Amino acid sequence: MTKPEQKINCPIFLKREWTIKQLTRDINEAKSTSKKLFAFIKYKFTKNRLLKKRDEYISKKIDMTLKDDEIGILFLGAYHNTKNRLPADIQIIELKDREKVVEYQKLVPFYNKKKERFEELGRYLISPAKV
Repeated sequence: MTKPEQKINCPIFLKREWTIKQLTRDINEAKSTSKKLFAFIKYKFTKNRLLKKRDEYISKKIDMTLKDDEIGILFLGAYHNTKNRLPADIQIIELKDREKVVEYQKLVPFYNKKKERFEELGRYLISPAKV
């Protein structure tokens, strides 16, 4: 029997993500270099802390709700890292290597300097998933 979709996001974290969007705006609207730098540091610190807390929450929620005979599917962005937070008895199958996705995203601004690696990762990302 199929169960209806179970949502695992916490509304509190979703609300805090709105703060991240506001911090991004602060970076763009800062008038001086020092204010831009301060806004960027605040953004990075807040974003990373929130991402870690969300990953911990998601992992705990999965552990608490997924029964031994059940299968779950989790779609997350590449910067999430729930894999290391889940119990060892939960089998995880990644469709694409998270580290390669993150590396690809980080190379975008450096395309001209790292073109060969960027294109290699791009080919990997568009290739069929091997499960």
